Amino acid sequence: MRRDVMLSSLIKFLRVIAIGLGGLVLVGVIAGVGLWIVNETMSSSTEADLQVEADNYKRLRLVVARENAVLELVDGLAKDRIKWSLILNELFKIVPPGVVVRSMEVDAEKSLISFSGSALSRSSLVVLEDRLRVLPWIVEVVAPRENLLNRVSPSYNIRAVVDFTKMDLSQNDG
Repeated sequence: MRRDVMLSSLIKFLRVIAIGLGGLVLVGVIAGVGLWIVNETMSSSTEADLQVEADNYKRLRLVVARENAVLELVDGLAKDRIKWSLILNELFKIVPPGVVVRSMEVDAEKSLISFSGSALSRSSLVVLEDRLRVLPWIVEVVAPRENLLNRVSPSYNIRAVVDFTKMDLSQNDG
């Protein structure tokens, strides 16, 4: 009888273990299938998301490249920019009393500044020409002798050749 009881207990034990293992296998299969489904769903959406992000990154790089090109252009323009307010300020500082500037013309390509007007006297015009010649950025002053024909209230035309590279334009122009 003892043997029968032991055999019966062993069978029950093995049955419990078999049922437990079967349950574990079933849970494992279900979990595996679930993970496979989740993985397939996630990987395809993740690949799609990654592709979208990669496309966005490419577009962003193109935008940045275009903006850099614009900034380089603006930087080049700023380097070539002439601060006319500083030039005019320097010119009008040297105009002696009694000299009126009525018009001014600039030809940046030829580096010429031409201005005309009238003066109270010839001596005022001579002083203006001398002061222009002293400016370090004026290369040449062209003042026709006709400017000095009239003693009183002479009208004048003066052209000045300018070397913009000799100008101190470090001040802020307002």
